[in-house]
This record gives sequence, C-alpha cells and structure tokens, in this order.
Amino acid sequence: TTAPTKGTTIRDRVLVRRVGDTAEGRIEYEQSSTGSNGTGSYLINLPNDVKIDATKVHITGGGNLETILGYCSVSNAASGFGASQRKGIIVPYTATQIMCQLYIPGGENSAAFDAGTFGLGTNANLVFIADYSIPIEGWAGN
Repeated sequence: TTAPTKGTTIRDRVLVRRVGDTAEGRIEYEQSSTGSNGTGSYLINLPNDVKIDATKVHITGGGNLETILGYCSVSNAASGFGASQRKGIIVPYTATQIMCQLYIPGGENSAAFDAGTFGLGTNANLVFIADYSIPIEGWAGN
C-alpha cells in the first residue's frame, strides 16, 4: 500500500475533542486539482498516538463493517455534493486507524474510499467529510 498525495487543497482540517472516554472528530477535505491515487484503502490515522478501546469496539482488521464509528460522504462534483456523492460509514481498520466504507447504489454493495473509488489522483474536484465518535483505550469516562 502506498499513500495518496493531495491535490491543490481548498480545505484540509481535522477537529477532535475529548468527551469522557471518547474522541469525537470531524474531517473536512476539499481539493480543486488532482494529486496522486496511491494504492489500497485510504486510511485515517488517529491523532496523538491514541488507540481504539478494543473492549468497547470490535476490531477485526481490514475494515470491520459490523462496527459503525461514524459517517462519511465523498463527492467529485465541481459544485460540491449532488449526483456524484456517495455516503458511507466510518469503521475501524486497526487499533490506530479508521476508514470510510462507501455505499454504492445498485444493490447491497459497498467499497472503501480508495484509489478506485473517488481517488485523489482521478478526481480534481473532490470533497470528503467525516464525523466520528471513538472510545479510546485508557480514557476514563465521566
């Protein structure tokens, strides 16, 4: 797996806050020209060396569709969201990484946000938004 490179960035921010034993976060990314696709699923590293609490979240590796940590949306339309938009779920990939699994219309199909599905090197006008809530190992609840 090789990481993608971002295109010309319009916005690129990650907001995270601690609420008891949970990290609540929002990711906003938008580009106006292509970068490079890389290979494999686009994985999101958790910040500050935190780990998903495996006593509260089932982590199987490779994107567990049984555990929904949040929601995501990707669009490649120049005007933002619309017909070229796909919505999905945020799922654990490893104890320190999450990924966006997108719903693909036309049946019970899904695909990871990756080089082949809204790739950063394929789509000049790309918008990715994600909101998540993740129990963190070692954080005590209120």
